[in-house]
Amino acid sequence: MTFQLTQYTAVKMTNLNTRIEKHGPESVPAVDLTFTMDAQNQILDEFHSDLLCSIYTKRDPAVDPQSGLEGVEEVAYLPNLRFMMMDPIKWNWNGSGYEFSVDYGLGDDRALVLDCVEVGKIVIDPKEGGTVELKFRVQCNSGLTEAIIGKLAMMNGQEVKIMLRAPTPVDVVEHTTFDPLFPDYKPDPKLTAEDVFIGTADAVH
Repeated sequence: MTFQLTQYTAVKMTNLNTRIEKHGPESVPAVDLTFTMDAQNQILDEFHSDLLCSIYTKRDPAVDPQSGLEGVEEVAYLPNLRFMMMDPIKWNWNGSGYEFSVDYGLGDDRALVLDCVEVGKIVIDPKEGGTVELKFRVQCNSGLTEAIIGKLAMMNGQEVKIMLRAPTPVDVVEHTTFDPLFPDYKPDPKLTAEDVFIGTADAVH
């Protein structure tokens, strides 16, 4: 699985950094956005299939007096920390080619959308009870205008709703790096079973 937020999710923008990147001879604007959010600990499965069980467990009701009490809702299947003194975890992972959207509350057609962003600098802070505080960075260096950067700056320190969609295999092909030596190059479409059959028949004749 891959970390992503497929629905608009409440997060807090805790920092915004503007900078200039060099793309060959051209200088282009870029922004680094830092977000924090609270999520149920099942989100850890999106980073590694063994991570959740390595950090969390479910104590015996005799050991945990809150477990199983009427009116006390268990927020996660594995709600109890294995190691109460554990510090936040820096997770060495980066993802590229994401679609980043910010909801203005006016519908998807009015959302701020940026393509080909990078996601990384993950910090996982597990909490007792099954909640995880997640900190991550989103880096954007394309499609930025002064107006967009200004709108993002106004969100700094505020709670916003965002989506992060991981790239599909098709997206990866469509966003292949431009090669000036072959400006008209486009990847060949995937062969179908019929294409393979016809090609084999032609070779035989």
